[in-house]
Amino acid sequence: MRNVGFVENLARGLISEALVKRHRRELCMAPHVRQSVRLRNGVQTFHERRADAATAALCGDGEPADFARLGKIDARRSDRRVAVEREHVHAFAIAVVDLELLGHMLLVDEDGEPDAPNRRIVGIEVGDANSDHGLALYCMKKLAILDDYEHAARPLADWSILDRDVEITTFHDHLADEAALAARLRDFHIVCVMRERTPFPATLLERLPKLEHLSTSGRRNAAIDLEAAKRRGVVVTGTPILPYPAAEHTWALVLALAKRIPVDDRKVRAGSWGTAANVGLSGKTLGILGLGKLGGQVAHIGRAFGMRVNAWSPNLTRARCDEVDVELVTKETLFKESDFVTVHLQLSPRSRGLVTATELRLMKPTAYLINTSRGPIVDEAALIAALRESTIAGAGLDVFDTEPLPPGHALRALPNTVVTPHQGYVTVENYRLFFATAVENIRAWLDGRVVNSLL
Repeated sequence: MRNVGFVENLARGLISEALVKRHRRELCMAPHVRQSVRLRNGVQTFHERRADAATAALCGDGEPADFARLGKIDARRSDRRVAVEREHVHAFAIAVVDLELLGHMLLVDEDGEPDAPNRRIVGIEVGDANSDHGLALYCMKKLAILDDYEHAARPLADWSILDRDVEITTFHDHLADEAALAARLRDFHIVCVMRERTPFPATLLERLPKLEHLSTSGRRNAAIDLEAAKRRGVVVTGTPILPYPAAEHTWALVLALAKRIPVDDRKVRAGSWGTAANVGLSGKTLGILGLGKLGGQVAHIGRAFGMRVNAWSPNLTRARCDEVDVELVTKETLFKESDFVTVHLQLSPRSRGLVTATELRLMKPTAYLINTSRGPIVDEAALIAALRESTIAGAGLDVFDTEPLPPGHALRALPNTVVTPHQGYVTVENYRLFFATAVENIRAWLDGRVVNSLL
């Protein structure tokens, strides 16, 4: 692949920019037509220029070159190229606009309107004397799938509907350094992200000039600066999310703590037997911090275990508590009386740091804290201190201030914790939904339609 720019002695100020025109699936190069083509940052009109001298030099006979009908576009070609017959290419190759500008041009229909407007030409290749074609135009996009820790993205969805237009690269690691991430993503047009794993603030978006489409799992992703994306013309799309996995994971953590499952598993494997008594749930008090849809599901399961269920949040109403058959209590009462406190609030300026050392000191020394919501809702330093001092019996945590949780972090070593790597939404069923919808969103965008927009 090499860039073909203007030949300085002929092209500067003399040769018209090429018109890329899609009509009856044919590629037409018409250097003497005035035509508007859409650019990434707006619409620019390329004016006809007097090119008689240049044309004569190119053609050798003083007559305008006929660059029309140089070849046909077939989007189904397995090599994803548009080949142009060699006998027509010698003149065009000299007059073609440089690759950077060509990469912004769109295929347009006979009325000058974008035809599949997101399938821009992204590369050119000029063959040598022995090649079968003189010029190939590449219309491929580059797509990056980020943070695929589980190696699940490709197996759980059919990405083949993108094959003719998209080259996919999957990254299984996580880059926290913005400069390193910008370097990794600088050549990608589409990025597929998992909800709140890699942040996309304005500073990162500004360093990704080729980015055109950001696809995220879920209908909401607080880690993406949507206003900055909108300003830069980046499309942001989302996917549905199943309503139950996080509630299930909450109870997995409750049961792991109450029934000492991780501890007993390790001890049995090490040769022990009959290590300590576990805790029953029936008759215990469950305190739910936040009684939205997720909190309501957790409450139903708590009642099924025979637990007394209390709830509190800053805006919680008695009507909502009556709806799900729980008792509305004060914040102080919830922490004082609960045997298990579970957090189900959205992270916001009001909820950040809502659980402090004060609330943890109110809890029983036999009580457990569960957090599957967002790490910063709980003061992490205060929680670590409470666990070390046995102010509370333990904690089940799926979310943290910094994710991935750094190596050597105290929460990795405390014996009275059960920690999981933000697995609350990580189910095969959710991933199938995430990735299948992401593929559909990208396919629609390539074909000129934006679906499931978050902007």
